[in-house]
Amino acid sequence: MTIAIKEINTYSGIEELGPAWLELRQAAGDRWVCNHPAWIRANQFLPEVGSPLILAAFDGDTLIGLAPMCIKEERYRGIPLRRIEFISESATNDFLVRERREEVVRAMLDRLCAQGREKTWDVLELSRMGDEEANLGLIRETMKDHRLRPYEVEDFPHGTIKVDDWDTYIRRKSKKFREDVRRRARRLDELGEIRLLRYSGLEDEYDEPESREKLDRILRDAIECSRNSWQGKTTVGTAVSDEQAYHFFRELTHSFAAMDMLLFHVLYAGDVPIAFDLSFMEGQMLLDFKIGYHQEYRRAGPGAHLYRVVLEYASENGFEHVDQMSIEQGQEYKHRWVDELRATKRILVFNKTMNGSLARFVMQGLAPRVKRFLGKDGSQQVSA
Repeated sequence: MTIAIKEINTYSGIEELGPAWLELRQAAGDRWVCNHPAWIRANQFLPEVGSPLILAAFDGDTLIGLAPMCIKEERYRGIPLRRIEFISESATNDFLVRERREEVVRAMLDRLCAQGREKTWDVLELSRMGDEEANLGLIRETMKDHRLRPYEVEDFPHGTIKVDDWDTYIRRKSKKFREDVRRRARRLDELGEIRLLRYSGLEDEYDEPESREKLDRILRDAIECSRNSWQGKTTVGTAVSDEQAYHFFRELTHSFAAMDMLLFHVLYAGDVPIAFDLSFMEGQMLLDFKIGYHQEYRRAGPGAHLYRVVLEYASENGFEHVDQMSIEQGQEYKHRWVDELRATKRILVFNKTMNGSLARFVMQGLAPRVKRFLGKDGSQQVSA
């Protein structure tokens, strides 16, 4: 049967597709909690995300594929661009397909590249794509059929930690790492009363008012801690304390708490929240989404202490891996903790629009030449 591609451009449309979406995830064996429809819906509270553009592939009445994407308007060196990209924050992105993968992916890309489409785009960015050659080859071939050239560069690596008991884990690490952990533990003890507050879908009942009150308190204290962290003082990324992101994090934490998929910690020195960790549970995977610490307590390593708490909790409760997500610039400290790094690719396609062609000339041609002329790094820049 012919595959039919439908575009969903509203968050209410995502709600309506919810049951079929969950069934598709189960059939496809998807384990990335960031692809859950509740996660995608929460993005409506992030203004920088743009408008949803969800590609849904149907075989008759059966949903067999999804590409949760968005389209946003922005500027690159003064050039106005309409960019399409994945809306999810998964460590690796991909097209969610249960069967007939090659047909489904081709049909989705054909829909995006169709002439005269209502929402014309200038740039298509497929970031954090797994580096499987068959998958990348399919994208290259389809773009070539539309006379478009994909540019590929290495993206941020994806890190995971193998979960076992703490003693086994720490023995795998270097002597320097072990000494640093012990030194920070001693400094943390010097702070006096240290206590931990946890909300877990394995223990707390969201239907109980006391549990919801505890969750609200943890979120409130995590926000306070984030304001005093380096994340709260930078313009890069989305911090828990960002005023515009509050409704996103509240929706996210309450939605997944209601599904018993939330793990949220705050660490206190006395009454001061000095570190927090926001994680999500699905199957045997624990996604470590956000971690932050109070800058004034940095020397004591409260964030590192919470890493240990999360790893021990995962080990005690039967999780196989803790996913560290993509290790982006400024997060190099995560390399010390991970057991396995996986490469990902960023694929950039410029459409044959005037602005798309101009951006391609500047981004892929002019900018690298200027950098080489000035004696700077000549690597290609792919993020507008």
